[in-house]
Amino acid sequence: MAEADIGMDIKDEFSNAAKFLQSVTAQLSSSQLLEFYAYYKQATQGKCDSARPSMFNMKARQKWDAWSALGDLNQEGAMAEYVALLTKLFPDWQENSLSTTSGWVAVSSMAKQEPDLADSEKRLSDWVRDGDKAKVRQHSNNHIINQLDGEGLGPIHWAADRGNLDMLKFIVTDLKADLELKDQEGQTALHYAASCGHADIVKYLVDLGANTEVKDSDGATPLDVASELDIVNILS
Repeated sequence: MAEADIGMDIKDEFSNAAKFLQSVTAQLSSSQLLEFYAYYKQATQGKCDSARPSMFNMKARQKWDAWSALGDLNQEGAMAEYVALLTKLFPDWQENSLSTTSGWVAVSSMAKQEPDLADSEKRLSDWVRDGDKAKVRQHSNNHIINQLDGEGLGPIHWAADRGNLDMLKFIVTDLKADLELKDQEGQTALHYAASCGHADIVKYLVDLGANTEVKDSDGATPLDVASELDIVNILS
């Protein structure tokens, strides 16, 4: 089913459901997340028509199997199933999302309550998260800017994760960060922006020539982890 043929009501409801899901992923089991993944892929990309991943990549293979099992379910049906599953698990999700769907800011998979640190205790990644360009410049050089920190991320990942386009531009244009720098899981900044719902950063990175086909250690591309329909459109 072409995207234009999908009723706007279910499309909007599905989009809101996908946004809400980002705030509750920690409460879901791996099997539930896999089910949501399959419906999301079917809803945004249609029937699975890619080759089954190698048996040596079990996570990617499980995702493929879940998506492929949906067969010819149309996109509108997949959206409805996604919403129904979310409603079954979180009956009040629509009421709870009213305060967040307007001017929505995606809940980052990395965002969490971090301890307040004195300036003397902060590392480069802390200054990136704080959005302090002066401190980032002071604590970085061409070597460090492309190094991973103790959590396995580089400064460019933190900027993309937090949705700070201004910081990301600064890191890339002024400090010459590597667009294709991979974290310890093989993900680039484009993976982070896509999965966290930061469409402006996805577009910026794509316009700069970031590799949209790059795969992480699970064999997933930025499109595979995209959390918003507009991001899927950009990457497609």
